[in-house]
Amino acid sequence: IQTGSAQNALWVDIPESDILASQDDRQIFPNQYRTLRLDFPQLKSILATAPDAAQVQAGNPGLELSFPLPDGRMTRYKVWYNPVMVPELAAQYPEIRSFAGIGIDLPAALIYFDISPKGLHAMTLRSGKGSVYIDPYAKGNTIDYICYFKKDFVNIFFWSYQFRFTIINLKS
Repeated sequence: IQTGSAQNALWVDIPESDILASQDDRQIFPNQYRTLRLDFPQLKSILATAPDAAQVQAGNPGLELSFPLPDGRMTRYKVWYNPVMVPELAAQYPEIRSFAGIGIDLPAALIYFDISPKGLHAMTLRSGKGSVYIDPYAKGNTIDYICYFKKDFVNIFFWSYQFRFTIINLKS
């Protein structure tokens, strides 16, 4: 297992004003969120050594990685490579990799995440504590991220569609 303290250096809190991204490139707008910078190349390098699920079941302890929570804390997970694509498709897109993990600090927590040329996308399921998401701050930005609770995300595209649909029905 890699030490969690070495992994904490992967994530650094940053003020939103330090992020160089156009608001037009943003795709996710939670009501509240934490902004962070990720050493994405370092994370990819670390994940290249991740065992797969069969190795973890055979006794490999997995990689210890820390991920942020929206409240300012970090939490540790034991993670492994967890491919979701059929092998032929994975061979065509080796730059897309998916992982899973189980909480160390909160053993009932599960994390699922992927890395690709578009950055990291993560979902943490925490029993009784609410789900957490980590997504790139903006399209094309693989170093700046937002971390937010599911309850703080409002799908404006869904509401916009609902509103337009309602207006159309009212006019009919």
